Amino acid sequence: MQSRAGSPASPRFRASARIRRLADGAAPYGYLAPALLILGVFQLAPILYVIWLSFHKDTSFFGSAWVGAANYRRMAQDPEVGSALAATLKFMIGTVPVSTLIALGLALLLFEKLPGISAFRVIVLLPFITPVVATTVVWQWIFNPQYGFLDSLLYWLHLPTVEWFTSPFWAMIVLVAYTIWHEAGFTVLIMLAGLTNIPRELKESAQIDGANAPSRFLHLTLPLMGPWIFFVLVINVIGSFQVFTQVLTLTDGGPDRSTTIAGFLIEQTAFQFFDLPYAAAISTAVLFIVAILTVLQFLIGNRRVFYQ
Repeated sequence: MQSRAGSPASPRFRASARIRRLADGAAPYGYLAPALLILGVFQLAPILYVIWLSFHKDTSFFGSAWVGAANYRRMAQDPEVGSALAATLKFMIGTVPVSTLIALGLALLLFEKLPGISAFRVIVLLPFITPVVATTVVWQWIFNPQYGFLDSLLYWLHLPTVEWFTSPFWAMIVLVAYTIWHEAGFTVLIMLAGLTNIPRELKESAQIDGANAPSRFLHLTLPLMGPWIFFVLVINVIGSFQVFTQVLTLTDGGPDRSTTIAGFLIEQTAFQFFDLPYAAAISTAVLFIVAILTVLQFLIGNRRVFYQ
């Protein structure tokens, strides 16, 4: 006896069911397709091109000569690259821990309902939404050794003035201080999101049990803020290798290349010295360094960070 076309046993019914299953399985990829297309065109494709370029002599896609690892061998012998990586490490050590601690402290303060706290929130967030070039001009005036506000204040207090931008040590300090000040608003917003995510019931229970403020912070707030602190650390480490604008406008990589960090060296090599393949090799090396640091952070963070 033949099965009817609409019955589950019929070939037509099985074929339509198979098509529906395939359509249901492909639907999520259809929704993701626009985002994946943008990611591929504007992120993945440039990365692949930079890696390809690092193994060639010039930028011609079809006529460029393959040089293999010559750019990487040159990079390994180039003292400028080693100096830039060392400067980036100093910059990272100076900015990442300090900015994280300051952001956490400011977030704890801004989270409280204190008089005038709304105005203080605006003051904290204002530098982050202000253009880097505009704010670095103000900082150059503050630290100018001839007519700057800070040296004038030191002179008025009968204290020795400082040549801020001619000393490698102080130039790096100014660069680190500016970066912490300018990026504080962004990291504070992340910390505030983490504090908002902590259940109010846990805080009230700890307070009822007699835990004082320092104890509540150490044993409740800090562990629950672990994922947010970890996120800030990861993005700040990655950001340390991407800093460029404030280096250009504040110190121009000086004095004696002491503030020439990785991002600034790549820009100089590519667009001032017009050596794009060599800049691509440096960029690729920096990409792998950042990837290794990120993986190490995740390996350590997964063991120490508590997720609710």
